[in-house]
Amino acid sequence: MVGDEGPVAIMSEIPSLKPEHRQEVLELSRKHSAAFEALLEHGIADGSIAHCDVRMTGNAIMGSLNWIPKWFHGDPAVAEKILEEFPRILSAGLAAR
Repeated sequence: MVGDEGPVAIMSEIPSLKPEHRQEVLELSRKHSAAFEALLEHGIADGSIAHCDVRMTGNAIMGSLNWIPKWFHGDPAVAEKILEEFPRILSAGLAAR
């Protein structure tokens, strides 16, 4: 939940940023989204991911992950459940049939 740039921010707060900071965050967000969509496209091409709407699938997965800071409050048992369940839940619909 943290990295070199510090803790994650809830992306819904972007409009409250100063214009120069807002632009920086939006550019980074677009870069990450494009890289994730490319990963999905690669999986579709190699057959490891079922055909899907890449933009909507990326938004669904990233939206669910980005929402974690809103409801997760550091409980180790919940963290373990996230690690255990989220990969299964989020990838179940991507499995090639």
